[in-house]
Order: sequence, then structure tokens, then C-alpha cells
Amino acid sequence: MPWLGHRLVSRRPRAENADGSINQVGSVYYKVLEPGVVALDPQNEGRNMYGVVVAPAVPASGSAAASGIFVNFANPTFATGAAGYPLPGYADDYGDVFGDRGNGLSYGWLEDNAANSRHRQADVSPDARFDTLNHLQKNGGDMVWEIAVPSGRYAVRIVAGDATAVDSVFQFTVEDVTTTSYTPTPAAVWGTFDLEARVQDGLLTVRSGPAASNNKICFITLQALPELAPTIRIEGGKVVFTGRLQQADAINGSFQDVPGATSPYDVPTDAPQRFYRSAN
Repeated sequence: MPWLGHRLVSRRPRAENADGSINQVGSVYYKVLEPGVVALDPQNEGRNMYGVVVAPAVPASGSAAASGIFVNFANPTFATGAAGYPLPGYADDYGDVFGDRGNGLSYGWLEDNAANSRHRQADVSPDARFDTLNHLQKNGGDMVWEIAVPSGRYAVRIVAGDATAVDSVFQFTVEDVTTTSYTPTPAAVWGTFDLEARVQDGLLTVRSGPAASNNKICFITLQALPELAPTIRIEGGKVVFTGRLQQADAINGSFQDVPGATSPYDVPTDAPQRFYRSAN
């Protein structure tokens, strides 16, 4: 990506747009080089050299195909002949170790979790999805479940509960997103968790959240979401972005994620020259 900027002719800290106008945000000056490219100079570093450059956002890699994946967690007794079986559109998970399930999907647990699967057959269950479950923390365990999916954005729904017990706190971490916690009561047994997660390694990973206790899962649904082109701009002297913020030492350098960066990102006034961009 070529460097598209130019030096300012004045030694006075200022900023200049392509149309010649000047921008100032507090003591931070910047100029717009072209749409999506903004140079920010916290200190007028090196006289007319830009301390921070916002490079163009990395374009979206394409749109993920709209598709749905539905998995029900159950005991093997919930199979052919059982009331409510099969669940239309749902794949079965009986606690087996991750593998090819022969239904076009690969999913499962990092350790065998079959012994902790349940089929309650309780009258209070709204339907069979709520009547079956698997434990994530039985006997002090910390079970992890994964499913192979194309990398991208997903809308994820998890329903947790147990028709026979309310001695739990439900919470989940899906990829790097942790849900709120939910404590069931006899009048509100099941909790529903909706979130958006990004898969980057071809595996969507589900585990218990830090506040979970006696965590359980009934079923999970995944809906692929279209990719959104990331955005980046300067606002109030800060870098405002969507997607992931990346930085490099040169405009054509190797961009790396900025650890823990959240928008708006406050660039220290004593920061060395850096080049920033956003990416999916």
C-alpha cells in the first residue's frame, strides 16, 4: 500500500485537508489524505512528520453464506422411538469427543462427556430441546465444546437449564465473548443467551464463563452473518474503529493486532510514529 501523504510546508503544528482546510481537535492536528486515510500528529513530531497514521481499512473478505446450524445436547436415550425425537433441523450431540458426525458437521467435546449427558423426560419441559442437556462442570470438570465452521461472524444462541434442578449459575464464553450470568428459579428454569462471535481458526469454541457454577447446556444455534467492511477515523483526537485495530511501524510494513484495543483508542501523546488500520 503506497504512502499517499505529503509533508506540510509550515513548521507550525497544523493540519490540512485535501481542499486546503485545517482541522484541529484540542491540541491534536490531522489532515485527510483521501477517504479512509487520515494522518494524526499528536506532537508535530519531527516537524511536519506524522506521529500516527490511520491507513485504509482492510476490505471485507466477502460475505459469509447465510446458513443455520442447530445442535441439541442429549443423552443417547433421546433417539429413535423417544418422545419428541427427532428434532426437525437439529443435530444430536451425545457427549462424544470432537469428530466427524457423518451429517456434514464436525463437532464435539475436547474430552468424552457422554457420562454427563441427560434426558429428563419431565412434564415441565416446553419441548424436547429443553428436556435434554449436558453438564460442563460436573465433578469439578471444565468441559469445552467445539464445532467446525468457516471463519467469520456468527449470531449464537445458547439455551441452558435443567427441568429437575435450579442449583446452577449459567454463563458461557464463546470464542472471546462472555455472556451475562443467569441464575435459574423454579418459575424461570431456562436461560437464553444471544451473542455475536467471530471465528478466526475454523472452530467455534464454547466453555463455561468465569461466574458459572454447575453449568449446563441444552441446545445451541448458529447463524452465519455477512461480513461488514471495517471502518476507521479520527474523532476527538482518538482512533475510532470497527473490527480489529492493527498497527505497523511503516505504511507498507507488517500490520499486527493492537492487544486489547477498544474503540475509541487513545493514542498516547508521547507515542512513536505508528501506522494504524482496521481489519475484520
